Amino acid sequence: MSITEWSIKNIKILNAIKSLLRITLVVVIAIVLMGFSQFAQILTSNRDIRQSEWDAWAGTDAKRQQQVIKFKDVCINSNTGSRTISLKDCAKLEDLQDVEAITRSADEKLISLAWPISMLFSGEKLEIVEREDNRPNLFDNK
Repeated sequence: MSITEWSIKNIKILNAIKSLLRITLVVVIAIVLMGFSQFAQILTSNRDIRQSEWDAWAGTDAKRQQQVIKFKDVCINSNTGSRTISLKDCAKLEDLQDVEAITRSADEKLISLAWPISMLFSGEKLEIVEREDNRPNLFDNK
């Protein structure tokens, strides 16, 4: 085998490896982007389910409506910074256990996750706590 034949063969192999690496990179990027978009959808769906459950529970009762507002303001939106507490502990401190129970029930309604995000949370109960401005705040798998 001459040097030219050897060089041409190696160049073809290197080009094949480059093509394979490019395809692999595109597939990995696509999976990561799908995961991020699904995660955003989980947050949106969870927020919508919670709001629906809070509305159904509070109905036209002004006291319950105020409890929901207080729960969202105190336990969800202000649960920031280096000191975060669970929804359960916050609800107990603020005497809002009823709203916390409704929230926990709503969180359990989102039971199946699509691939690829399901690979991260398969078999685990995922509690999503988010702020009203849609930024995730705390993820607690307890």
